[in-house]
Amino acid sequence: MTAIDYWFKDFRENWGIFLKNKKNTIDLAITIIFFIAVSYSFKVYLIKMESIKGVLLEDKLLNILPSYDFSMPIFVILYWIVFVTYIFLFAYPIRLKLILQFYSISLLIRLIMIFLINLEPPINLIYLIDPILNETTYNGQFITKDLFFSGHAISCLVCYYAMPNLLIKRIIGFLSIILLIMLLFQHIHYTIDLIGAYIVVHLIYKIYFKRACELKSKSYLNSPLIFNKNANYES
Repeated sequence: MTAIDYWFKDFRENWGIFLKNKKNTIDLAITIIFFIAVSYSFKVYLIKMESIKGVLLEDKLLNILPSYDFSMPIFVILYWIVFVTYIFLFAYPIRLKLILQFYSISLLIRLIMIFLINLEPPINLIYLIDPILNETTYNGQFITKDLFFSGHAISCLVCYYAMPNLLIKRIIGFLSIILLIMLLFQHIHYTIDLIGAYIVVHLIYKIYFKRACELKSKSYLNSPLIFNKNANYES
């Protein structure tokens, strides 16, 4: 059997087990509602943030980096990482629910931090063109003050920590580093924005996501070829 065959096998068996328990369905529905609510809050608040005066930080690293427009490769890498991660985890409903919670909690903390810490965008910023978010979420307006901490970094790091397949995890890690470097060259974020994202996501992973995965029942199938495990089940 190929990896794709194992994925489809896991998909059929895991969703069959998951949907037998009504509580699972309710939990997933609540998780999706929570995710939508947090995402919508960004749409409302970040547009208002653009009119609020913030603080301009001194960033020695950005001062020595020239400005380049990496909008397209940033867009491609980010959505590739997100797409691959969620398609992969779609065969594992427990992990899918947990990554949505993981991401939503990270976003909520980010929204609170943006509210508490108002920053002006870095000098020599080049607007990031995201064909999806700019048109569907921010009504064509460029958002520049959603700084501490980086949403791009959150998306990449959550996917990295949630990915159980070692090969894909390494690819996501490598591409994430490239993406974060490009963010700095485009002067979209301060260095502290990326460091802050790493600290917060790492802590949420250690405190919540990792433990939650370990506590889940062994009744869910995780094929060894997919999860890089020697056993058929993951605790």
